[in-house]
Amino acid sequence: MLLSRHPGTVEPSPRKGGVAMSQLTRRGLGTVLVGGALASGTAIGAVVAGSDTVRPDRVLSRGRGRWTGFGSVNVGAARRATLAASAVGAQHQDHNIHVPKSHRTWSDTVRVDVEVHNGTERPILVSPGQFRLRVGSTGPTVTPYQSGWPVGPLSSSTTLSSWITYLAPPGAVDMWVEYVEPGATAPQAFVISPEVAL
Repeated sequence: MLLSRHPGTVEPSPRKGGVAMSQLTRRGLGTVLVGGALASGTAIGAVVAGSDTVRPDRVLSRGRGRWTGFGSVNVGAARRATLAASAVGAQHQDHNIHVPKSHRTWSDTVRVDVEVHNGTERPILVSPGQFRLRVGSTGPTVTPYQSGWPVGPLSSSTTLSSWITYLAPPGAVDMWVEYVEPGATAPQAFVISPEVAL
């Protein structure tokens, strides 16, 4: 092997049979490797940016309500049931919900209808826990107490219509259901006006 007399240059090296062979220095090899990596990265980036098939969360359709990164969500009708003070621990006639004694001060229930549409090409996971009830403009958010949500992912191009029940303080008037989408900067708020169940 011949060493290059000048760093970064390639010297011809004689080879048997009279064919000249080039020598590559460490600096030259580094330049080739870095240049190749940059060219490959640029080519891959162009393919990713120009191809619809490599973007798994491309939204093909949307349902009713607010748009999301996967389709849409909507909060529909809301109903309120009040438990009589003498019946703590009994069941609400309207919703058939058993309220334990530990929730004595929050014995009302608010049931909301929820619709989630998956408009992507792949199944998605959406949980009822992503929908929270906010009581008052500065009040707490409440996690779901019960839901009719099925277990498992929501298939592509499918709409789920279900319900979620929350415990709420008696007499609360200002209420919102907030949907929190992963990666979103803020929740989407749906104002609700629950009808009182008779």
